Amino acid sequence: MKEYTEKKLNRKEMAKQFEELARRIREGRFSAGNRVWSVPDEIDTNIRFKEKKGRFEAKLKFRWSTLKDYDQDSRKALDDWRDSIKSIKKRMLGAYKNISRALKDHQFPEQEDLKALTESSQAFFKIADSEMKDAMKEFTDHLENLKQAKASGLLNVVEHEVRDIGNRMRNCHREFK
Repeated sequence: MKEYTEKKLNRKEMAKQFEELARRIREGRFSAGNRVWSVPDEIDTNIRFKEKKGRFEAKLKFRWSTLKDYDQDSRKALDDWRDSIKSIKKRMLGAYKNISRALKDHQFPEQEDLKALTESSQAFFKIADSEMKDAMKEFTDHLENLKQAKASGLLNVVEHEVRDIGNRMRNCHREFK
């Protein structure tokens, strides 16, 4: 489930949006689309205000676990999915670390490590959420560039692509966790 709104609102419309949000949280029931979740007493919250160079910006971010709202079968399916994602991520990270270690020694990465990174990333992409599509495309492009650079014997390009892959992995973790 994802709901996203981006539009200009006048002051009163914006206040109304926040009042509706506050009402949902206060009542302990949050609905969006056709789902309803219970709101816990404590919520992880991040509120930021900043003014810089004549522009004011505010960011509101909050989150809580919705697992208690799942039935037993749905919860088991979610737990199984999480376990499979975790194991795939571990394989991806292991291959990435091996590739990085080789580069620290100014060596080309082993073919087995490139193969492991490719296979684990393909497995991850098969079960990943569709909202990750653009990030996955970027990752795949860097991985292909890495393979081509290795085949061409361009160590500096290999190093560059490995840095880009590492940055993409870290950004994905931040964006989609």
